[in-house]
Order: sequence, then structure tokens, then C-alpha cells
Amino acid sequence: MVARLRSRVPIRAAFDLIVLSFLACSTPSLGQVTVTSHKGSTLAGSVPASARIFISVNRLADLDRAASQARAWRLISFLGGHATVADAFDFKAAIQTFMGAGNPIPVDDLLQCEVGLTAESLSELGNPVWLVRAADDAMLHRWFPQHTQQATDAESARVFRTDDGRFVCVRGRIVALAPRASDWAQLGSVLRAMAGGDAEVLEKLPAYRESIVYLPGRSLATIYIAGSEASASTNNPTPGHLIVGVYLKGETIDFAFRGSRIQPLGKGSIAATAMERMLQLPQTTLATYITTVDWTAFSDRRNGATSGTLMRYARLLMELGKADASAAPPRLGRHLIVAWGQDVSTSGSTPQIAALIETQDAMLVMQSAKRVAASLGRIISTLELRDASADLEMVQSTHLGVAISSIPLRKFAEKSRFPWVKALALLEPSWAASGNWFLVALTPDHLNQILDAQIGFLGNLADQRDARLLREPAQQNISATFLQGSLAASTLRRWEEILRAANAEGMIRQIWRPGSSADANGTRLGIELSDQSGLGLVEVAAVAPSTPAEGRLLPGDRIVGVDGRLLEMVSPADDLGQWWEEAPPGSSHTLRVLRGESCLELQVTRRHDEISVADLFAQPLDLLRELSLLCDAIPAATLQIHNTGDRHFSALLRLRLDP
Repeated sequence: MVARLRSRVPIRAAFDLIVLSFLACSTPSLGQVTVTSHKGSTLAGSVPASARIFISVNRLADLDRAASQARAWRLISFLGGHATVADAFDFKAAIQTFMGAGNPIPVDDLLQCEVGLTAESLSELGNPVWLVRAADDAMLHRWFPQHTQQATDAESARVFRTDDGRFVCVRGRIVALAPRASDWAQLGSVLRAMAGGDAEVLEKLPAYRESIVYLPGRSLATIYIAGSEASASTNNPTPGHLIVGVYLKGETIDFAFRGSRIQPLGKGSIAATAMERMLQLPQTTLATYITTVDWTAFSDRRNGATSGTLMRYARLLMELGKADASAAPPRLGRHLIVAWGQDVSTSGSTPQIAALIETQDAMLVMQSAKRVAASLGRIISTLELRDASADLEMVQSTHLGVAISSIPLRKFAEKSRFPWVKALALLEPSWAASGNWFLVALTPDHLNQILDAQIGFLGNLADQRDARLLREPAQQNISATFLQGSLAASTLRRWEEILRAANAEGMIRQIWRPGSSADANGTRLGIELSDQSGLGLVEVAAVAPSTPAEGRLLPGDRIVGVDGRLLEMVSPADDLGQWWEEAPPGSSHTLRVLRGESCLELQVTRRHDEISVADLFAQPLDLLRELSLLCDAIPAATLQIHNTGDRHFSALLRLRLDP
């Protein structure tokens, strides 16, 4: 079952409600109000600067035609959170459904117009305010004959209500309306933007103006996303703002990005030699990623920005790899390559993931890896409550003169007391040093393929037309990604078949959506749980920005009750998560919170459901199937990201679709 966006009862500032109610009620039900307005040159001139989302399509009919020719509706539908659609997608019917019954603008006319959608958050994009630029005056008069036939000042904004109660604002040939009569509160900020005065509009916002000039001209559509100001005080890598231009030509769809970040991107660009090393990966590589890395952030304990779990584990591995506590860590280069390969064995199901780390001390890293493996073996023995060293015996081999170390996991997996470890039986972590690169892979076969392709025994990615484009970027890249969708699709289908045959759906669902972490403390309420949570209470470790908990809860707060009752003693986090999941969108609720020595009653409002990948499909294996169908439609994809300033970046995502 596909999770769809649902409408909600708008909760907005009283000012919006009072202004629009006054404008509606001070005249007859079908009357209109005319106010003096400024005139923006684009639809962005009618969008308030406070808008977090703005999507503009130059002409809907062109979008439909180009997407149909490129068979892009499968991709567009998937990104919108819906199941994969057939290539013969009825765009006209979809627009009619989205606009709702009683839409005053005929869909045939709408397809010929420039159209924009704006919302104050991603979760509200299901009920946006529509902005439509009529192609001519006759079209505008046909839509609203009672309100536009009389000659009026082109600089004036007219506000009125339609027969079904929708609020509409018209300025010149630009029309603003909400698709549902109950959503007129969102129209208030757009009304003030169209009416002019002191209202700030997106078109004049420096962040918007500075970004849009970087996009190539003649885009089919433009998407603007404003980041969260709250992330400025955190280590959140969310862009401060992002603008995307969409370009469809033949079988290719391009997404050009320009944005700013709260934190600067890494310094330095990918060296040509490192890019060539990536292109020497086997031709059977499904996807690969190369980036520049500041390794000092991993090893410097004084760096406060590296307090995340991944950073802590990375520093721990570095410490375990030292010959002694005073030894200096190996010198690592600036480049990291990650590769997802195709399993060419008869089973065709073993995950093939490898990493290539540039280093001036490849042999030293090789020895450090052996010490790390021995240390991890002792840790695993402690967890297994037995001596597992004999089951984790290290095997030495060579391939093309390169020494390879491996640890087969089959014996260990068969004897492990943890059921999920049995899934690791086919893995054999392996590592080797080759030139200035340290290689680590999940199987020695994958490592051998990488070495074979490097010297030309196997075909490599340099033989692929789309991959070769990464050699000559318009600007210096700090990261690049290449995907062979058709190959990836076959591997995903094979995984789905094996997992379904093994009846693994239940186990995967537990991993995919663990109740307490996904529902209680993640994307919905907006809190992270502290390790100090105990019987009958949930302690808040952090509050996510732009969530219902923001401005209400604080780190250290202890939630003990909801809506007049106490949380369950044994599993309070699960109880909180289930309660929040069942709360209807738009409803307000009371949290009983202990803050210091005070007991507080705090109000929170259940917003419109946030979109998450886990919500796209009810069953994880269904998502795996849909991903394979999506990859089938994208034979090749490349993504290049490069710096254009201390806190700015640009990127180009190019998808070659199935013709």
C-alpha cells in the first residue's frame, strides 16, 4: 500500500485568518476586493519570501510531452512517493485529481500555462497554493467571467471567492488559488506578496537571485527548497537553500543544482589520477562513488565536529590498527572510492561492496588491518561467550603478485548464537595493498576482479560512454557517482527472489522500521531518545528542526505521559511511538514533561505525514522490486558535485533513460 500525501486542517497565524476572513466577509459571497499591487516579472514575484518550497513549470504540456518521450514518468512518480506507474501515464487525469473537484480552471487550459506550486514545508506540498499565468486575457475571462470582464488596473490584485468557496487572487494574468476550499489559510501569505506593500517576495530574496542565475537557460522546470535556519547551530549538512533546474532532451534528463550549505564542503577537487583509478574498476561494477576526504577529522580527538557515531568508530579502528599507542597513524591520501559490484558466481546473490583508499603507506595500512581484524576477533569472542578465534582464521593468498588477506565467515556464522549472523555465511572480508591504494572488499573474488580490471584482464568502466564523461567535468569535482541501472536491476531482482524464497519478510521489516527508533524518536515527533530513558519515561536527547517538537521540547526533558495518561512502564518509547502514529494529522495533543523539578503540560500538533523512503511501500521487498523496475528505466546515471565558493556548491545529475 502506497503512502500518499493527505490533506490536513491548516493551522496558521491568526493574522492570515483575520485578513482573508475580512476580505471575504466584507463583500458578498462572490464579491471581490481590489488592492494596489506591485508587478513581479516571474511567478516567483508572487511567492512570499517565507516559502520553503517553490516549483515552477514553464508549460505543463511541454513537461508531459518531454517526460512521455523519455519515459520519465516512472522516475517522477517514484520520486513523488508513489508506486511505479506504467509508461502510458495519464498526466491530465493526475492534474485533475490533484487540483480536486470543482477546480475553476479547465485542465486543458492549465496544460498550456506556466504553473507554480508553493508550500511552507515539504510535508505540506500535498496541499500547495497554485500559481497560474494565463496565456492571454481571453483565457482569464473564461475562468472567472464574473470577476475579470470589467477593465481593471493591471497593477491591482483582485481577491474573491468561487462558488465552491475557494479563495482566488488575480493580479494581471497571474492567478493564485488553493486546490481545496479548506486550505485558504495558506493563501494569506501569497496574497500579501501579490498585493505588494512591505511584503518580501522570493524573486527579490538574495539567496534565490544568486542561485537562479547559475542555472542554464530554458529549463523545463525549476525547484527551490529553503533549508532550515535551525540547522545553522548544528552539524546538520542540510543545504541552506537549494535550487534545481530540470532539463529533458531526448532520452536524457538533467538536474542542475545550485545551493549553499551551513557548513562548507570539503576543500580540494578530485585529481585526474584518482578519477582514472575509478574508471579502471571492472565493467561489471553496478555503481561507484569517488570523493575527497579530510582524514584528519577522523583522527583528531579535539575536533568537536567528529562526535558522530561513525567518526568515533573510525577513530577506534585507527587506534586498534596501531603497532603501539605512541605510533603515528598511516598517511592517507585525499581520495576514497566505493564500488558496488555484480556477483558473477553461480549464486549471483553475494553482496559485492569494496572500498579503495588512497594512501602513501599502503603496506603499513595492510599490516594495520591485520591488527584490527585480530582485535575485532577478541571482541567478537566476548560477545559470543566463547573463543571464536578458530572460526575466524585469517587466510593468506596472492593474485597477480598482490598479497591478499581474507577471513571466511562461514564457520563462524554457522556456530554463532545470534540468528542474524547466519546471513553473513557467504562473506569473506578481504584486503590488499596495490600501489598507492589500499583495497578492502566483502569477498576475495571481488578483489580479484578489481585487480584484473586494473591491468586490463577484464573490461573496465573506461569502456562505458557515460562513465567517460566524468573525465572532463565543466568544473573541478569534489565527488562523482556513476550507476549502471540495468545491471543493478538484475541484482536487485535476484536479491528479492532469494529473500522471498527464504520468507525473510518479517525479519527485514523489523530491521527496516524498528518501532521505537523510526516512529517515536525519528521523523515524526522530532526527538532523539537518550540512553537515560527508563521505566515509564522517555528522555529527550535532541530535538530535530522543523518538527512538532521544535520550540516545545528541550534536550533533557523527560516525557512521562500523553493526553492525560501515563506512558507504559515497560516500553514507554514504543507506547509514545504508537500514540503519535495513530494521532490524526492536524490534531493537537498534550505531553506531560518533567523539566528539572517542574512538571509541564506542553501542546504539540501532529503535522501532515513526512515522506520517508520506508513509507513508500508497506512491504520492504516490494520496495526492492520497485527499485529494480526504476533502475531498469535508467541504463546509466552520473552525478558530479563541485564547489563554487566557501559555502556554495553546484551539481549535475544526468540520467540516461530507457528509450
